[in-house]
Amino acid sequence: MDGDDNDRPTDEVYTAPQPDNDIAIDIRTALAGLDEVSFQVAQLKMAGMKRQDIAAHLGTSSQNLSRHLRKIEAALKPVWQAVTNQPEGPRQLSFGL
Repeated sequence: MDGDDNDRPTDEVYTAPQPDNDIAIDIRTALAGLDEVSFQVAQLKMAGMKRQDIAAHLGTSSQNLSRHLRKIEAALKPVWQAVTNQPEGPRQLSFGL
């Protein structure tokens, strides 16, 4: 039967791309070095919250939020550079700073 999943080898059916463990560890390490509020901002941002919602949730100004986002970007920049071999910062990542 053409197109039947049973015709494909098992490894093709169930294999999904996995993130590089070393990169994940580097990202976790970088984020763990942040202060408590910056770490919370990173978590909320990665959860998909918009800037204005994060500021309201944390009871902070948009200027303070921007400061925390710059800290996150600075923490992630070495990881970005190591992974991509490019000098640009992590703004290009889907993190959406």
